[in-house]
Amino acid sequence: VQEGLIRTDLNGNVIDMNPAMLEICHCTNLEDCISKKMNIQRYFLDKFLWIKIISLLKKDKAVKKLEAMIENSQDQYRWVSIDLTLTKSDEKKPVIEGIIRDITEIKEAQQQLSRTKTYLDSIINSMPSAIIGIDTQGIVTSINREAKNLCQRSEQELIGHKIENVIPFKIDSFKSFFNQQESAHPPQKERLLKNGEE
Repeated sequence: VQEGLIRTDLNGNVIDMNPAMLEICHCTNLEDCISKKMNIQRYFLDKFLWIKIISLLKKDKAVKKLEAMIENSQDQYRWVSIDLTLTKSDEKKPVIEGIIRDITEIKEAQQQLSRTKTYLDSIINSMPSAIIGIDTQGIVTSINREAKNLCQRSEQELIGHKIENVIPFKIDSFKSFFNQQESAHPPQKERLLKNGEE
């Protein structure tokens, strides 16, 4: 994750930035940006975002983990996470400074994960059999549509609860299965070795 450091005035005019921020914006060098009066506002796709940032800064003196999309100088769209504070310069003028992180790869991975989950959910929910996912403690972790119909309960009433408390039939076999698994795979104890011996 690239971490761009930036300092601007209240209107978004750039005063200073580090090389990572230059790369995020796809700018050549700081001197060129300042001479051309580069304004960070122009990069945000949401044209009202800077107004929101200023409002938050005046209220709380800080903006934390505000996610937004920017369009850099090469017309590339990037997701960023914004952390800014309102402070004063050496000349006692109000300035905004902080970190803008490029989180594009993280957002794309999250979106891909969400698409995969939606795809798998659609497959599982279309199956005619009741499917219930549980962990080694017997806690329900996932459930499909047919299983919800079988239990006659909502997903909120099922996920996170003990399976014996949510399904309408006996589960002695489940308890036996868990006991067998624990016996077959007991927790490993750490052993301290000194000179190769316990």
